[in-house]
Amino acid sequence: MLDALTNTPPETVAPIPADGVPEVLGNIARDLQGQVLRYRWFGVWWWPIKVLLLGAGYGPNLPMLRHYMDSEALATLPRPLEPGQVLAEGLAHYQYAARLARHQDWVETPDGDMIRIYDADIET
Repeated sequence: MLDALTNTPPETVAPIPADGVPEVLGNIARDLQGQVLRYRWFGVWWWPIKVLLLGAGYGPNLPMLRHYMDSEALATLPRPLEPGQVLAEGLAHYQYAARLARHQDWVETPDGDMIRIYDADIET
């Protein structure tokens, strides 16, 4: 699934089908277990992805998934937030950041503004 998003601009990213959401969340959880700071690679899409991971029961496997949310970052996201679209957008940002191979803490919002991503549950 990740390969399909490689060169697609975020505004044209197709949503993950509903039946693919659990598999994608499992892949994200496994990746974060090995490299927790990669949460930043999801950009502002981290916050709804975090909610999806918690809702899918990954909290016990990822103890850093508590309930801190950045309301400023969440406010930059379009509504409604559908799980498949959230994951597709987040994965597109993830792939872009992975190509840069760095854990940047300033990310671009869907409106083109820059915002600092910092999850106190993970970084403290």
